[in-house]
Amino acid sequence: MADIINITKFQSAEKRGLCPVCGEVMKEADRMKEGQCFFIWFKCGRENCDGQWLQKQPIWQEDRSETIAVKNVEKVLTSYLQAALR
Repeated sequence: MADIINITKFQSAEKRGLCPVCGEVMKEADRMKEGQCFFIWFKCGRENCDGQWLQKQPIWQEDRSETIAVKNVEKVLTSYLQAALR
């Protein structure tokens, strides 16, 4: 059962840009191009969390990853705004 939980956390980090430790939206910390790939280093956006994720992406997927990250940030900001208006 623990393996299933860990796999789910890693899939969330990879596909949704969520921290594998706490589930918060991660922020891009660094990016490096090597050959036909980008290596993108993400760090957790939560102040006291040390969650990190390194992602390797082919150059042709670059636009897609930025779109996913923007959508995640928009979802989080929308949920914060909705909570504040309640």
